[in-house]
Amino acid sequence: MGEAGRRVIPVRAPAAGRALPTPDLTPYLTALTEAQTPAEASAVTRHLLDAAEPLLRAVSDYLLAAGQWRGQNRGAKPDSPPKMLMTAASRSLSVLGLADAADLAALRAEYDPAPTPDTPQAKRSLPPGPAEAPARRPCAQPVTPFHSTGVLSCPRP
Repeated sequence: MGEAGRRVIPVRAPAAGRALPTPDLTPYLTALTEAQTPAEASAVTRHLLDAAEPLLRAVSDYLLAAGQWRGQNRGAKPDSPPKMLMTAASRSLSVLGLADAADLAALRAEYDPAPTPDTPQAKRSLPPGPAEAPARRPCAQPVTPFHSTGVLSCPRP
């Protein structure tokens, strides 16, 4: 049906026809530009994610409710509009998780890189492993149980 043939359905939604206000990200972009270290850039990113989370969660909740409206999601095919709305609800929150994972990976790469075989032991963040124990000589005499603990021992020569 062409543009002229569409019916206009009145909607009683709050603020119908008006867009949500666009958040002003200028302070975040300015702080990001002024960041001197990866930790400072990460702090700006985390503040933005914390500020955006309530809105993204609300949008996700709405999309989920729209997908479940009147039970239309029950028995619906995966590529149906209700299931697509429910997928969109899930993906709108995955933005936060993906951004958080990227931020954490960037911090780890900068401040806690994985050691390589060429990394000197002193620069590795983990303590050294146990020293190798000296090789044990096999007992020349028969092994007898140690009476107080039940441990087998090799008699000293």
